[in-house]
Formats: sequence, C-alpha cells, structure tokens
Amino acid sequence: MKNKIIVFAAILCIISGPLSAQSLMPKVKNVIENFFHTYELKSQASVPAEFQKKTSGWWVVPLTIVKGNVIRSRPLLYFDFKRQKYLKLPLALNRNPTAVDYSSYVHSVDAYNFDLQPCYGYPGWYDDALQYFASQPTLNNDQLFAKARAWSSKAISPISNQLADLRSGDGYKLGFDVNALKGKDLRSYTSAQDSAIINFALLLKRDLHYPTIVGSMDIKYANEVMSRYHTLLCFAEEEAKKMVLPEHLYTDSILNVTRTLLESCPQNAILLSFGDNDLYPVLYMQAAMNLRRDVYCVNYNLLGIDKYIFRATQKQFDAEGIAFDADTMLYAGTRNDVLFIKDSTAGMNWSMLRQVIAKGKQDENGLRTAAINRLFLPLTSDGSFGADGEISLEGAIYFYKNQWVLLGMIANLNKGRVFCSHYPFSDELKGLNRFLKASGSVYIWGQ
Repeated sequence: MKNKIIVFAAILCIISGPLSAQSLMPKVKNVIENFFHTYELKSQASVPAEFQKKTSGWWVVPLTIVKGNVIRSRPLLYFDFKRQKYLKLPLALNRNPTAVDYSSYVHSVDAYNFDLQPCYGYPGWYDDALQYFASQPTLNNDQLFAKARAWSSKAISPISNQLADLRSGDGYKLGFDVNALKGKDLRSYTSAQDSAIINFALLLKRDLHYPTIVGSMDIKYANEVMSRYHTLLCFAEEEAKKMVLPEHLYTDSILNVTRTLLESCPQNAILLSFGDNDLYPVLYMQAAMNLRRDVYCVNYNLLGIDKYIFRATQKQFDAEGIAFDADTMLYAGTRNDVLFIKDSTAGMNWSMLRQVIAKGKQDENGLRTAAINRLFLPLTSDGSFGADGEISLEGAIYFYKNQWVLLGMIANLNKGRVFCSHYPFSDELKGLNRFLKASGSVYIWGQ
C-alpha cells in the first residue's frame, strides 16, 4: 500500500509540475504590499520602484530622479524562488508601516500580466517567457494563453513599444510611410504574429469560452487575426491587400452590433474607437464585407504612437486621411508624450496650443507646460462652424500625446466631415462631452 501511495504521488508531481511551479511564486499583490510595508523609498518619482518577475524570483528596481531624469538602480532580488523566501534588502526600513494598496504602484494591465506570465516587467520579458514555455512538456489553458500573449507582445513591441518592454536596439526603424514595414522586419513581425495566432487557435479548440480581458476566446482569437491585418494596413499596406480574412470570423451578434455602429455614422465620418472590441470588428466589416468603407475608424489609444498618428492622416479604404496641421517632428518618437497643464485664467485655441507644443519652453526633462484652463475649438454646441466652442480643462494637470493629437484633429475638421465617438470621454477631455450628442449607437460632435 505504501509503495502505491509513493507511485501515485510521483505521477501527481509529473502531471502538476508546471502548475506547482507557478503556484509557488507569490502574486504581484503580495509582493508589492509586502515590499512597501517593509521598506520606505524616498524618491521624487511618481512610483518609487519597478518590479520584475523572473524564473529566479521577484526583483525590485528602486527609482530616483537626478536632474529631472529617472535613474534605475541595480535590480535587487527580493523574493528568491529557489529558497522560497523574501530576502533582506539594503534599503531603509519603513518605521511607520500602514496598509498598502498595491494598485497604487502597478497598472491593472501590468498586474494582470505579472500574475499570468512566468516572466514580466522588464525589456524582452517575452523571450524569457517563451523559453520557459518551450521547456514545459505540457501547458494548461492559462499557460497556453500566456504563451500566445507573449508571442503577440514579441510581434508588436518592435513596432509600437506601447508597453515599454522593448530591449534597446530591438525596435524596427520604420519611417513615416504606409509601407514602412518590409524585408526582414516584415518577416520577423509576421512570424511572431502568426505564432501568436496559432497558439490562440489551439486554445480556442480546447475551450471556446476561455475568459479573457476582451471576452471569450473566440473574440480574442478574432481580434488577434484582425490585429495582424490592422498592423499590415498601417505599415505594410500592400501586404494587407494580400491577406485573406476568414469568413465568419466574428459571430452574427457582434457583426449586428458593429453594423449598427457603422450605420449610425454620417457619410465620410471619423469614428473614434476606444479598444479592441470596437476597432477590429469595424475593420473586419470594412475589409472583408465592404461595408461603410467611407468611415475612417481610428483608435484613441493608438493616437499616442507616432507612426499610428501619421497613418491616420493617410487614406484608408475609401476614406480620406484625417486633417492634422502638425509636422511629424512635433510627435516623432517620444516627443511631447506629455504636455503639462498649468491652471490659469488664460484660454487658447488650437493654433496657440500647437505653438506651445512646438516652441514652448522645455524643462530639464524636455517637457513643456501650457498655462491654460480652457480651450476653444472651432465648433459650437449648435453645430455651426466659424465660432469658437469653449472646452473646460478644469482639473486637468496634463495631456497625453493621444489627447492633444485628437484635439488637433477635431480643430482641423473640414466643414461637412463629422467626428463620431463610440463613447463619451471620462479623462482630461471630458469637457468635450458637452458637444457630443447621441445619434443611434454613436455620439456625434456638434450635431
């Protein structure tokens, strides 16, 4: 009997090996709350430390500000996975520990990835994660999903580096051109992206209803296929024309909602989307079903990335590019990623704000500040052109790049072209909402 128990235990260890290794690694919540309960970091940085998860354990990178620049200290091993213990660090102890909310120190998306991935939080993490998965004899559903996401990050990071997880020197040197992605860079992108799609497809076969941030697995798989198409459409347009999109990629219920969304847009409108689920189904209907190709769908978050900003000014399907009177040098790379807003009695129109962005005095970090408490855009609440519409900036302390870029695009609307939004604004641009009026499934600017 004793021998049978030993054999059974050995089999259980083999089956659950990948799971047990992950379960022995503390969750990001526990690590961050434990760290800031134990140690006190005095830093001018908004977040005084970064965290890195590796197969060796959890690492902490203290941050300091020197002459306005963020300096990353040498990473310190905080939780040793092999020894299964937190280590004492050469840092000042917190003499007055209080309750810690980990969400104050890590973005929700990062927190999700920290707990999902075996490695995360540093440049090139996806390569280490993929190496880890390659060493596992079998993968459960969560691990297969994590592997697919790692491939997806490996594919898109050299293009956008939206999550700042790209190793120095690994980015593609793309120019401002709709066919900028080519040669070995194009092959590298499509290889990684196709690997992501293959792994998502494997999980789709296992569990159609596997939950993801965007919905069930069938939606995530469809969005990943369309992510490939959209990236090619933006940076390798000729390749996008060759891509054959699958029939019935989205369910009828999603397509019906998307059709209503598009049909709510006036002719030649600009449609602002806010996420994957209101961008990719729209592009699918336009590309695969030839529906409402006159509407230009642009994503709010992607307007924070220089090459996507340029792409939005170029023709897409049957829609003319979006007018924007800012040279690419105004937003190239990380230029003007953040514009600080200083409360003032002054108001500005777009031309004045653009001058601040282009020529305003820079601080030691290269950041500019606009002394402004309201903005005037050339459209009033009754929809007439030629008068200035006042937008309050009350409470705003900064504009991110995607926000001031959107303001510039709205300010350059040609008479007759309508701006539509899928949702009202909840961020620094919430002052725009007074000009948005519900019309079917969209909100239309100034109509």
